[in-house]
Amino acid sequence: SDPKKLIDSIEGGSNDLVGLFAYQYLEIEDRSLLRPAIVTDGKHGSLSTFLLITRRADNVRSIESLRDKNIIVDTGGHGELPLIWLATQIAAATSPADVANFATVTPVQTPVRALLPVYFGKADACIISRGAYIDANSLNAEIQTKLEVYTHSKPLLVSLFGFRRDFDLVAAERITTNALRSN
Repeated sequence: SDPKKLIDSIEGGSNDLVGLFAYQYLEIEDRSLLRPAIVTDGKHGSLSTFLLITRRADNVRSIESLRDKNIIVDTGGHGELPLIWLATQIAAATSPADVANFATVTPVQTPVRALLPVYFGKADACIISRGAYIDANSLNAEIQTKLEVYTHSKPLLVSLFGFRRDFDLVAAERITTNALRSN
């Protein structure tokens, strides 16, 4: 999680293979320590689309209408990525300096903890992945009648594996092939 510790473990040779959230890889890629080998986040594939969901009755028509509201963000399995995407949406609608105090943003570790407070009117909006929203709708079709997707991200790379640059290419290929089979 700490890029400095990760860099030290790779340079020191204690790690040959690491799993990273995509934003973490971006923090260290200029160091040329890792060779990306495989992308995955398990159940829903290597890319995720994040949805900003509101209650239909609230009639949200702009990001600005969420100012000073409560937004819950599911970060479980996605790291900081949905929070970063939300910050880009707010910055595009207002000024970048306004992002930090725009709304009350609460990270949670599961989509249910993000979605249900909006469904029951205890929060104003949430961000969850498209896959989680599809799963929730399959369990309760009434979700679509009370909630709506205000906007969504483009498909974003969630996580990846990377090998230390000097790791044996044949062994890396074997590990990658086995990982893809088990996915």
